[in-house]
Amino acid sequence: MRRVVFFSVWVLLWVGTLSIFAQPSKPGLGKDMMWLYRLNLTEEQQARIMDLRLKLQKDIVPLQADLKKLRSELHLALTQDPFNEGKVKKLVAAIAEKQQAIHLKRVLHKRQIRDVLTPEQRKQFDLRILAGPNGMGRHGKGKHHPEPPHRGKPCR
Repeated sequence: MRRVVFFSVWVLLWVGTLSIFAQPSKPGLGKDMMWLYRLNLTEEQQARIMDLRLKLQKDIVPLQADLKKLRSELHLALTQDPFNEGKVKKLVAAIAEKQQAIHLKRVLHKRQIRDVLTPEQRKQFDLRILAGPNGMGRHGKGKHHPEPPHRGKPCR
């Protein structure tokens, strides 16, 4: 019983500590774009970026709905007997086309945001874009570290 109480108190303290360090969320930007607020945007810049974000969402939502429908059709086609390979190939091509359209819209959106920024903000924006996902370089892997030692175990 003492262990249960101790563990419960420990969990509550741990969760409380995490909530202290949690950053308040900014309305309207996705998690992938939260770092924009570190650029000290003016109110006008924030409004313009929010307008761009709204336009992007209006453009992407129908594409995402179509993509979801195509994926459902693909799942059904994969389970049908007899298997229709031609239909599956067409669905896969249609899915790739929708994904490409969504990706292109997101890339162009980032460029539109860049055009709203001042030259100093653009430098920071460009550094973030060039750093890759999670700001850790190419593919988000960061620096390469050698394998850890085997701690006395023979390699096989």
